[in-house]
Amino acid sequence: AETVNTSDAADIFRKVYDTMTETLQPQSVPACVLKIADYQYKHVHVADPEVNMVAFFTEVMVDCEFK
Repeated sequence: AETVNTSDAADIFRKVYDTMTETLQPQSVPACVLKIADYQYKHVHVADPEVNMVAFFTEVMVDCEFK
């Protein structure tokens, strides 16, 4: 199985950051920023980057309100 490499992950996190104001309610933006920062840092230290990325998106889905 293919994993999410560091370059791809950086691009994904950046895309989420760049588009979050279009997709999230304003009150959810701060939580999303903190999650991006946390999971970017974790990404370089985890055993399975794909699980880390899925965990990131899961937290965003649970904790952030979409438009």
